[in-house]
Amino acid sequence: MTDELGDVLQRFCVQLVADPTLQPEYTKDGVLIKTHCNQAARKGAQLFSCTEFDSLDLLADDMYAIMKTNASGRWKVVTGQEATLHALSGGLAYAAMPGAALGETHGHITVICPLGMQPSGSLQKDVPVVANVGKGDPGSQLGQADKFGIKRKKNWICKVSQAFPVDKGEPNYFTWA
Repeated sequence: MTDELGDVLQRFCVQLVADPTLQPEYTKDGVLIKTHCNQAARKGAQLFSCTEFDSLDLLADDMYAIMKTNASGRWKVVTGQEATLHALSGGLAYAAMPGAALGETHGHITVICPLGMQPSGSLQKDVPVVANVGKGDPGSQLGQADKFGIKRKKNWICKVSQAFPVDKGEPNYFTWA
């Protein structure tokens, strides 16, 4: 991998969190309806010609299972530091946690950004930075309602400890080669 691939991945991560079709959807009262982390993960895989997430029906839990079982032999379970180094060299890496571990109906998956690890006070260690397409940046406001009454909130690039609930532990990290 080269620095050029890392630059491509960095631009992709910025575009991913800004993509209007991937912004989380809320009711007019601010209740979360839908997130699009699975679609963002699929776009990340497609950037690297990885076709394992191409099915439109795959949810984050399905993607997690594909990476964890490693049927293709292309996935590797790694540490957060190894995932960050892989992304810094222009490789595809994810942080993911299944719904069962989150105590929720669906899991969560994020693309690891090619940025250095950042200190996490809540986990008391350095953690990867991710392109978080999920519940939205807690610091951003809900947008105006569309004609269907749906409001959207901005996704964001953040520390993994901000993208996953720290009380559930750290997510698993995966690289694809």
